[in-house]
Amino acid sequence: MAKTIKRKRKTQRFPKRYTSGLSRKDKARQLRELKRAKRSYKRGEYVPRPKLKSFKSKQSSWTQQFHKLYPDAKTITDISQATGIPAGALKAVKKKGMGAYYSSGSRPNQTADSWGKARMYSYILGGPTRKIDNHITQQYNVKFKHRSK
Repeated sequence: MAKTIKRKRKTQRFPKRYTSGLSRKDKARQLRELKRAKRSYKRGEYVPRPKLKSFKSKQSSWTQQFHKLYPDAKTITDISQATGIPAGALKAVKKKGMGAYYSSGSRPNQTADSWGKARMYSYILGGPTRKIDNHITQQYNVKFKHRSK
């Protein structure tokens, strides 16, 4: 006797914070753009997402903490000198964060650059990114001033 296998329809799910606080029209647009960007990334295309009027944007907590500790560090060179982490390692972490922006979802009104910088700040300050990017730490022989949290 042959078994029939029921297949579930695959639907992409995104965290609620990617659409919370949006108008109905903007919520539909955000989900549509996230799906489109994810498909494009698989083909090797990098598609920026449009700004949404109904979303009130705010800085990442890692960005806020970093700017409180290092108010004068603006460029990667400045950040490297202030933290003692090689610029190559910082660039690699930022690039990985930018790739994550394109390959998965993000909150509305974010850019690949802001996503990459927030990841870099998390790496510097000992956030969860540090464990994930451990191969970069080993490759560049990074010594940290801040302990992992």
